[in-house]
Amino acid sequence: MDQKSKVDQPDVWNNTWKNVKNIVINYANRGIFNEILKYVNFANKEVIELGCGTGRLSYLAYKQGAKKVILVDISDKALDLAKKLFKGIHSVEFWKKNILEIEEKEVADIAFSSGVVEHFKGKNMLKAAVQAHKDSVRNGGKVIIVVPYSTKGNIKRSKSLKNIKRYGFQRPLSEKEMLELFSEVGLEVVVMKRFQFSYSFAWLATILNILYLYSYPLF
Repeated sequence: MDQKSKVDQPDVWNNTWKNVKNIVINYANRGIFNEILKYVNFANKEVIELGCGTGRLSYLAYKQGAKKVILVDISDKALDLAKKLFKGIHSVEFWKKNILEIEEKEVADIAFSSGVVEHFKGKNMLKAAVQAHKDSVRNGGKVIIVVPYSTKGNIKRSKSLKNIKRYGFQRPLSEKEMLELFSEVGLEVVVMKRFQFSYSFAWLATILNILYLYSYPLF
C-alpha cells in the first residue's frame, strides 16, 4: 500500500504552517462553515475534527455552541496555532495523531473534515479515512466530509508543483467515488451538495467543493 498521504507527511504540513503567525478566519472558512450550518446544529454537541489544521472550522463550531471540541492533526505547527486560537477555552482537546491510528472510538456526536480526505492515495486509504470519521461518532451521530470536486481545474491545480510542495499529494474526488466509499463503510447519505466559493480574491481562483453529510441509520 502506498503510504504517501497527508497523515504521514508531517514535514510538508509543518512547512506549510511554520510561517503563519496570526490565524485569520477568512472568507473560505466562513463559506464552508456556513454551508455546513445549513444541515448541522452544533449546539451542545461534542465535535471532533480530523486533520484540523489550525482548527478554524472547529472554532466556529465552538462559537455556535459546541460543548466539547477535539482537534486531531499530525502537524505540531498546526496544533500550536490551534492552541493559540483556542487560548483560554477549556472544553477542547488536542490530539497529535495520524487520523488512521486513532484508537478512541465513538468520542463525538459530530465528526468532520475539510480538505483532508483527498490527500489519501489509493482506494484502501481513502476508505480507511472515511472509516475513521465513522468510527469517531456515536450511534446516531453525523459525519461531514468536504472535498474538492473533480473538475478539470481542480485536477490541474492539484498536480501543480507549487501545490504539491505546499500540500503534498491530493486528488479531487467525484461523487461516484465518494458514494462508493460511504456505501462500503456503511454510512447513510443525508445530504450531498456541490457548492462554490472563491479561495483567493486576488487571483479569483474558484474552487468547487462537495459536502457530504452522513449519519448513522437510527436503529
